[in-house]
Amino acid sequence: TYAGSTKTINYWFLKRRSLAVGGMTLVTGTVYLSAVAQAAFIVNMGLPGGYGYLSGLAIILILVTLLVIRNRPEDMGVGLDGAPLVRTATDGGQSEPVKVAGRKDKVVANLTVRQVLRTRGLWCVTLSSGFFALIANNFIVGNYVPFLEDLGMSKVTAAAIWAMMGFCGWPARFIWGPIIDRFGRGTERWLIVIDFCLMGLGVLGLYMVRGPEDILWVWWWTILWG
Repeated sequence: TYAGSTKTINYWFLKRRSLAVGGMTLVTGTVYLSAVAQAAFIVNMGLPGGYGYLSGLAIILILVTLLVIRNRPEDMGVGLDGAPLVRTATDGGQSEPVKVAGRKDKVVANLTVRQVLRTRGLWCVTLSSGFFALIANNFIVGNYVPFLEDLGMSKVTAAAIWAMMGFCGWPARFIWGPIIDRFGRGTERWLIVIDFCLMGLGVLGLYMVRGPEDILWVWWWTILWG
């Protein structure tokens, strides 16, 4: 879902691209709250009900993708960032989108696949955020609900705390986008550093959990990791 929607945002936005990505992922943070209802549904309906639930979501996602996420700005009569279309004397009166891309954006857009693969920044981000952090995230998040159940919590209560973890990222997803747009390229590297530092501090809180009485450290992880 992120690949398709991010590509669509790249078609539609330039100056406000990070803000748009933040708005998109902000919705994701809100959806985490549905984990409570999902947990209760699966507990009551069993795995067959859970599979049916996921199948229904997949159908909705496919329909939304096919019907909505398919147009470029010029197909809808506007340019990047909603800029108006202009008419030129040499194009037979046809409308063309206003060019708003900066020099650096043009250079990046003209990179070949081989040049991209030889870019050091690509591999640094891919190995750190896309590989090592992804392994840690899947391992911790995937085992978090059973971990809470071992502390004596019910499945629904554990799902509620897990949902708050995602919801705690709600403001950050929206705030960082305008900051990057405001201060320009290069700002995002500091966002990644701060991101990893918060996740690391959150994980340290899990080492302090010995039983249900340590619920404050559970919330420590929930807020910082989120």
